[in-house]
Amino acid sequence: MYDKHHYIEEPCAGKLASTVLKTGGVGDDLAEFNQQQQKGKAESLGANSVVGAIALGSSIIKSLIDVASLFKADRTISVNKEIMDEETVVSKIRKLDNCCARKYYYPALFSPTSTTSPLTSLLAGIDSIRIEIDELLVKKKLSIDTTFEIAKKSANKIKVKKEREAALVEAETIRKNREKSRSTVEANVKLLNDRFDGIKKELATPIEGTTKMSLLRNLLRVEGVLEKIKGGAYTLKITAEGKGTNVITKFLWKTTLRHSAFVEARFQLIDSQGELVRADAVYQYASLRKSAEILK
Repeated sequence: MYDKHHYIEEPCAGKLASTVLKTGGVGDDLAEFNQQQQKGKAESLGANSVVGAIALGSSIIKSLIDVASLFKADRTISVNKEIMDEETVVSKIRKLDNCCARKYYYPALFSPTSTTSPLTSLLAGIDSIRIEIDELLVKKKLSIDTTFEIAKKSANKIKVKKEREAALVEAETIRKNREKSRSTVEANVKLLNDRFDGIKKELATPIEGTTKMSLLRNLLRVEGVLEKIKGGAYTLKITAEGKGTNVITKFLWKTTLRHSAFVEARFQLIDSQGELVRADAVYQYASLRKSAEILK
């Protein structure tokens, strides 16, 4: 059907449900504006809802954190490094060794005594020689004086005065020469004696340090150790190092202290010829445990 003012579109046979009636386009802009306005309100409401939810969630989380901090466990960990005392290690080794036939010496504490000390023998020998020289010098002086007296008596028997005086002068000259030689020897011996006495004094003087032991005592200790080494003894060198960890945990009103430890021991075994016959490093670890458990 034809109308000069309007076009009317009839629905197609297969698209009845999707047929749209179109106008001249005057109301389309208004409808679109209303749709955009409604959409903007919806988006604004949605954004406000999200912001509100986030703010509420943050407040709740902060409250939970404040509450959780009351139940937080405060933990402190400290590590200590210690070099274990040598006497402790030596004592422990000796206790664990049940072999009664094996002998142990600890020179740092008490050195073995030498049965035949070369040093003391030398010092005693020098003292003995000094005494013998002093006795010889006394005997020499006595001999010189005796010889002079005999020469004087012989000279006095000479009847001729001139010959008698010449014999007395000769005897006196001989005495003086012999006495001079003896005095020179005596002076040299005295100088040697003074030097030897000075050496003995230095040997007996305590050395500056914690032990206050004299050089002579130290030398005698060395002799005792060397004598045992020459007899087939072994030298054992030990070093031990420990590390301890303390863990302190504080929870509410309760405090818990736990410990762990790690020990490393190193040793070298040396024979009398200086050969390293054995060496090793031993490790031991104890896990964290409470103080009461350590004492058990």
